Amino acid sequence: MSELDVLLDYMLGDKAVTLEYRFQKGEQLTYKASLNSEFAFRGDNFPPEESRSRTEILLAHKVKEINYNDSFDLEIVTLERKKTVEGRETEMPPLGEVLRLRMLKNGMVTHSTSGPSVTFPPFPQRPLMKGESWQEENQLNLPGYREAVPFVYTLLDFEEIDGIECAVLEAQSSEVTIPLEAGGEQNVRVRGVSYFDHQNGRLLKSEVESASEIPGYDWKVESRSNLKVELVHHQGIQKAPAISELPEIPEEFMVVDPIINEKLHKKD
Repeated sequence: MSELDVLLDYMLGDKAVTLEYRFQKGEQLTYKASLNSEFAFRGDNFPPEESRSRTEILLAHKVKEINYNDSFDLEIVTLERKKTVEGRETEMPPLGEVLRLRMLKNGMVTHSTSGPSVTFPPFPQRPLMKGESWQEENQLNLPGYREAVPFVYTLLDFEEIDGIECAVLEAQSSEVTIPLEAGGEQNVRVRGVSYFDHQNGRLLKSEVESASEIPGYDWKVESRSNLKVELVHHQGIQKAPAISELPEIPEEFMVVDPIINEKLHKKD
């Protein structure tokens, strides 16, 4: 959408919205995430293999601090976790692990205690109209591969969920080719749709689908995943599970994402 189109839409009365997180100190949000994965191996001279798994996780997001630059210090705590492979429950790491991160209002994560493995798609720092698209690099985290991949984001529409008007956002990557250490390559494509409560500044739900393929001479490995995330608590819905107070970590121990750091310096 061109600047002229945006101006005409604005003059004709179509609204523009600014997408940004608007957390309050002490606020707690609880998200349920479910990941369904499928794996298939097929070859001319090999017996076919298939596997399906499902992982369910309950995560509490607690806003610990709002900083002078309007960034947020967040704690993310795993409350529940369950994984089944072919219908059978498997062992999972113990609960209670805590991730601490610092996030700007536009969703960019600048610091994280787990290193640069957690990212949120950053929003443009300007009002957006329905139908507008923008491009932003986001991390694609796969075993042996961590690179910034260009995604195209589009504000598709506005839709009400439980009486809350949400911006419907689509994210789509081009097909990414990843070289493998053992030789060959893996082709990956990602597409997602999220529903963002733009008035209160929080994500209500999202769904991300990814598909990958490793082609061989007479065989092929395919995998697909579907990740759904849904907000199951925010103010006025239900009481969230309590999280015990945790000791603060000094900022010098926070890990800075080198790619994000480079972006921040470019803006200075």
